[in-house]
Amino acid sequence: MTVVEVLVAAAILLFAATALLSLAIGAMTAARVAQERANVVNATASYMESIRGRRYSLIGTGSSGDPTGTVVATTTVAGAYKIEMTPTIKWVDDPAIPGTQDYKRVRVDARAYLMGSGGEVMTYTVESIVSSAGAR
Repeated sequence: MTVVEVLVAAAILLFAATALLSLAIGAMTAARVAQERANVVNATASYMESIRGRRYSLIGTGSSGDPTGTVVATTTVAGAYKIEMTPTIKWVDDPAIPGTQDYKRVRVDARAYLMGSGGEVMTYTVESIVSSAGAR
């Protein structure tokens, strides 16, 4: 084997190793981003379930809200992210149901920030319907 052949083989090996390293770095970055998103989704879903678990008469936003209730915005930490969750609760008048204010539509908007950076990283929204049927 000549020196030229050895150099060509080394260059090919180096090129292949670089491509594999790049692929591995991309996969690790994608996994980290997926974990970050999962942290935000899980925190928001948990907050929504805490709202849904309240007594129906308390599902509202403060004494001046319509509907009134005890639900307030909250901030939590998940991993390296601060997550601000803001609820919006509205009455829904379903024409198929007699009367008014038949159920409540709950929406939670979450904004996640990488702690220390201050910049918004991602947003997530979850919505649910809550009715008085079977309410505590």
